[in-house]
Parts: sequence; C-alpha cells; structure tokens
Amino acid sequence: NMQVLSNLVMAENRVCDWDLRAKHFKQLRRALRDSVAQKRNFAPPFHAFEFGYSPKEMKVNCKYLALQVWEDAAAARAE
Repeated sequence: NMQVLSNLVMAENRVCDWDLRAKHFKQLRRALRDSVAQKRNFAPPFHAFEFGYSPKEMKVNCKYLALQVWEDAAAARAE
C-alpha cells in the first residue's frame, strides 16, 4: 500500500532509523513509477521532499496531484 509505505518512511526519517532506508527508497521509486504509469500522484509534494526524488520526479508527482485536484474541484462544482 503506497500510503502505508509513505507514512513508514516519514516515521523512520523522524526517528532517524536508517536501517532500511535504501530498501524503502527503492520501493518508493517503484511506487512513484507505478503511479506515474497510472497518471496518479504518489505523495503530497512536501512529503515527497523526504523521499529523495529528483526534481523531474517531483515535478511529475506534483503534476498528477494538480490534475487530481482540478478534477475533484470540477466534480464538486457539478454537484
């Protein structure tokens, strides 16, 4: 579950637990690629700063979040 993985990494960062950092960052990158393939964002933009994403990956993640927000707003207006 992407949300669980994201929260786990954030918690590990907060308590400076680096034992599984490389493994979890690899899983985060895979989750980002999977999300992008589905045209969805993976993590809130400011949370994603902690995940070691490149600027390009951050931009793509933000792009799909912006699209989702736009679609949600349009749906809410239509109700």
